[in-house]
Amino acid sequence: MLRYLKQRSPSVLIAGLVIILSIPRHAIADDSPSFAVITITNRSDKALTYQFKWGKDSKWENNPLAAGKSRQHTIRAIEKNDRATWPTPYVRYNKILGGDASTMKEYRLDAKEVLDFGGVKDAEGFRYSFTVKNGTDVVFTANDLVDE
Repeated sequence: MLRYLKQRSPSVLIAGLVIILSIPRHAIADDSPSFAVITITNRSDKALTYQFKWGKDSKWENNPLAAGKSRQHTIRAIEKNDRATWPTPYVRYNKILGGDASTMKEYRLDAKEVLDFGGVKDAEGFRYSFTVKNGTDVVFTANDLVDE
């Protein structure tokens, strides 16, 4: 439908988007499940490994991430009272490249809901990134917020 709307005038596109956005969520979600999506990017020139999990009581999973690469984390949302919910996502990483357990940092994250129209793999979701400063200091960024 969006492809059709893009070929029309801007007013037709806007009218079409208004119609799509006014459709009740449950009318779409019945046929198209939603997912929580997070994308983590390594914006440094060094490979690093972080840990990720969905839910406080889940097991941490190691995620090596090459320099300049991204990894997407997704989980199917649970529909409750016409709202999508999912376990809280967490990230844990060493704030110093090559550091030990005493230099680990852990954060609770936010995720973005994406309706699956067959393209969840292409959705960015809520974006986070790693950078490395001074050669060894790993910095984790959520959008434009930085915690050093």
